[in-house]
Amino acid sequence: MEKRVASHIVLVVAVAFGVSFASPQVSSSTPNNATLVQMEPGSVGGSETPTSESLTLAIAAEARRNSPTSRAGDAARGAEPRASDVTSAVKTAGEERGAETKVTFRSYRVQPGDTISEIAEQFGVTSNTIIWANGLDDNPDQLKVGQELRIPSTSGVTHVVKAGDTIGALAERYEADFSKIVEANGLQEPYLIKPGDTIFIPGAAKPPPLAGVATGRFVWPTYGRITTYFMQGGHKGLDIANGYGTPISAADGGVVVTALKLSNSYGWHVIIDHGNGFSTLYGHLSEMYVDYGDRVRKGDVIGLMGSTGYSTGPHLHFEVRLQGILQDPLDYLP
Repeated sequence: MEKRVASHIVLVVAVAFGVSFASPQVSSSTPNNATLVQMEPGSVGGSETPTSESLTLAIAAEARRNSPTSRAGDAARGAEPRASDVTSAVKTAGEERGAETKVTFRSYRVQPGDTISEIAEQFGVTSNTIIWANGLDDNPDQLKVGQELRIPSTSGVTHVVKAGDTIGALAERYEADFSKIVEANGLQEPYLIKPGDTIFIPGAAKPPPLAGVATGRFVWPTYGRITTYFMQGGHKGLDIANGYGTPISAADGGVVVTALKLSNSYGWHVIIDHGNGFSTLYGHLSEMYVDYGDRVRKGDVIGLMGSTGYSTGPHLHFEVRLQGILQDPLDYLP
């Protein structure tokens, strides 16, 4: 009986001795302060003050836990990542995301037979993206062999900053996401921009020009056959013939300063003041859709082709004036 009791005592002491030595080796999935908790009074060792031997074991265990081999083991066992690892991963992901979302531009030289749509498909962007990035709004089909185009890495609008522009105002105007504009252009707080800067607005579509505001570039007011050129026989403008009812559009934005229905001269005609020294006249209309004081955008339909006034057939008489002086319209049309 005494031998059995003695053997049990030896076994209990051996188990306790083994636990005492094993306790500092905590799992790597435990928080970083776990080792310190094990060293607090009342721990498994039962000692109020850690011994030098237990401290040595604890330090060795911590060193093993933080070794590269231990970290690899953590990953293999699916252990929770440490805070420092998470911070590093988030920072790296953010840097990679920033690199991916910042827009870049490539240069492309036009080849024989190229079209905007084919180039756009080749680079994975919309046709309008290339048109807006290269100022081809007025005549996108007039590509020249050897012409160099700037191709953004993603679809959107290339905007040249004007006085008063801010990132917030541009986001509102283009109905775009503020943070995406910031990321696309690599901007830092306080996101300052200045006139002349180029800002790319990802995913945006170009809004129509503000009513009454000239863009400084004319578009053809209608389509058809030119029957009389500027100063041909003293002619003051350009005559473009087509069928009755052919739409007539404003060549640029501005304010209607004349909308008269005469039985002679220009007949039913409209004059638009573009506010930048230019004005344009549209004569011999059969219908007028605007009146004095109306503000129009470039491309707005202002009436229909007709043959009112002194006219021998349906056509548009189109005049361009700069500071009141007649100009050859073909010098300003694309």
